[in-house]
Amino acid sequence: MQGKKINKETILLILSALGLLIMGTYSNCGMHLLSEKQNIAGQTTRHADASITETWLQDKTIQSIIPEIVLIIDYSGSINTIAPALKNALTDWLQQLEDENITKLCMGVMRGSVHPSRAGLLVAKPGNRKCYCTFGSEKVDAITMVDKFNENMDQAFAGATGANNGPDEAMLYSLHKALTDPTILAINRQDGCFSDRTSIVPVVFSDEQDVSVAPNGAGLTFDNKKYLPDGKVFDDVKGSPYFNEFIIHGGDPSNGLSEATTRRDYHCQDNTGNTVKNAQGEFVNQIDFASVAQELETFNGSLRSFGSAIGYFADNLPAQFAQPFWGGKEFADYFGHPMVDMRNALEGQQDKFQKDMNRFAVDLATKIAYFYQFDLSNQICDSNANGSYIDEAIEVEVDGIRLPKNLYQVKNDGQKIVLDDAVKFQDNAKIEITYQPCKN
Repeated sequence: MQGKKINKETILLILSALGLLIMGTYSNCGMHLLSEKQNIAGQTTRHADASITETWLQDKTIQSIIPEIVLIIDYSGSINTIAPALKNALTDWLQQLEDENITKLCMGVMRGSVHPSRAGLLVAKPGNRKCYCTFGSEKVDAITMVDKFNENMDQAFAGATGANNGPDEAMLYSLHKALTDPTILAINRQDGCFSDRTSIVPVVFSDEQDVSVAPNGAGLTFDNKKYLPDGKVFDDVKGSPYFNEFIIHGGDPSNGLSEATTRRDYHCQDNTGNTVKNAQGEFVNQIDFASVAQELETFNGSLRSFGSAIGYFADNLPAQFAQPFWGGKEFADYFGHPMVDMRNALEGQQDKFQKDMNRFAVDLATKIAYFYQFDLSNQICDSNANGSYIDEAIEVEVDGIRLPKNLYQVKNDGQKIVLDDAVKFQDNAKIEITYQPCKN
């Protein structure tokens, strides 16, 4: 039978549909991935006045949010001496998660780097998967997951040398690429990683600063207001809370130059590739702990987001060479969780390091125990056409108690309610949201 001829109108319709699909998937010059991870109501009640009440139930005993732990390692070479302590802590750490009702999870590892062959890409030992999960069709038990994760971590450290410095101390940049580059996302998803079902939980791991916080030097000056109080600058006085030595071990000034130029070239560029400076002529980061944390929240959608770091504090450094984990500390702080102090692991105090890791497990489980974002099935009607939705007749109730407007926000053009972290839930809590949708 002869095939039907496709006319011009049909071709245009197909191209239009493809264009809408692409626009609905990516924004921000095609580099910012939009999430489809939603929290839809389990029940909808329609009222005589055409308003709608949508109802959700929270149940801590049923794991609603599945974390996908992604360890992002400093690839400059020195960190591999600390790796055994992390490996030793993983089994008890997973047990702590299980004690907190987190039995479904995934684990993977990537290198922190700006290099195109490494940035944002999960790493696996040949023959291994890039991530292992305790649920789904490819599920493994917790012991196997740890064993395979350790093998993948060894593979991630393989080949790291001290010669790379700045370009391979880019943990936050690597995470940025994993969250925003569609090509990298597709590669990571080949083994079921970065799943639509999971909440990505990054853990950045380093024995020195993230290169996005490289201090001034080599004629380059940066805006460090996010890291330092007014009037303070980074110094090279060990024990100081602002210690961030520019000329690092070996006294080689080229190391400092490498870090400063990497920060300028990879972290201070806008979407059009232009380098951003402030009025004082300082280079201004466009990629840092806060921007990447916000990208994580966008990627995870209505699933709760959490992140952490493992490294050294500026005022609590070990005797041997080490630098504070500037950037990592702030990334953990963003999510209300203190960075895990690696000094204990280095100095043989594995019990203290384990305690910190277990605290991280508890904080993670607490953070993702309940939903705080609720996707509405309809758009709230902007009845006065003022572009705001918070002034509409919205009622948000938790277990029958109506929340004041300062404890929730309306987002996504009136299609999402986001509760403040100050709202606390009991097990089996009922959330009811009543609103007036626009009439078709």
